Amino acid sequence: MKRRNHAISGFTLFEALIALAIFSIAFVGLVVALDASVRAGIEARNASVLRRALEDRLAYNLVVPLQPDEKRTIAAADNNGIAIEEAIEAFTAENMDGEELTGLWLLTITATAADGTTATADTLLYRR
Repeated sequence: MKRRNHAISGFTLFEALIALAIFSIAFVGLVVALDASVRAGIEARNASVLRRALEDRLAYNLVVPLQPDEKRTIAAADNNGIAIEEAIEAFTAENMDGEELTGLWLLTITATAADGTTATADTLLYRR
């Protein structure tokens, strides 16, 4: 009678479960990293959109300036989902000799996105 060696090559169930557990942990880490990356991209895009809206409104105010102590509001529905508030007020400053500088105005523009993110820009304007 001949004896045959029936050694079966392959992985045991335990080895396959360990490999699956390691793969699952790596996959979860990858998903978490991808989610963080997507969120960061969305936040950067929103910040860019708000910054562009502020730049547009600043350019507009240089062409069509607000009158002293005037405020202007643009609803989000009229401006691609970004609400704009603009205000101008007198600004007082002194030179190095202590003399008051006249004709300076502080223009403040605030942009608010639909998700509540807000960006503000201030600039000084000189008017005689």
